Amino acid sequence: MRRARSGLAAYRLGLATNLANPKALVFFGALLASLLPPSPDAALRIEVMVAMLSLAAAWFALTALATSSAVVVRAYDRARTAIDRVLGTVFVGLGATLLGHS
Repeated sequence: MRRARSGLAAYRLGLATNLANPKALVFFGALLASLLPPSPDAALRIEVMVAMLSLAAAWFALTALATSSAVVVRAYDRARTAIDRVLGTVFVGLGATLLGHS
């Protein structure tokens, strides 16, 4: 069984994980580059930043609430090995498919 983290430790781990994830930067960079005008004014930049931060905060809060109940944690602990094996197989298959197309 895992040791529970304090709220601050969990927050720091989540923040570090997200900041180290280049996919989010690439996704939002591509999204904003395709949707915003070439030279947005300061008000639009602030509106977009507030909207993105609000959506991200809401998403992560809802995800944390949905996955932190004792029932969900126990179910995940029981299924963790199976989930890792299935997803590992899927990712190897996707990698092999990509290699076959290059």
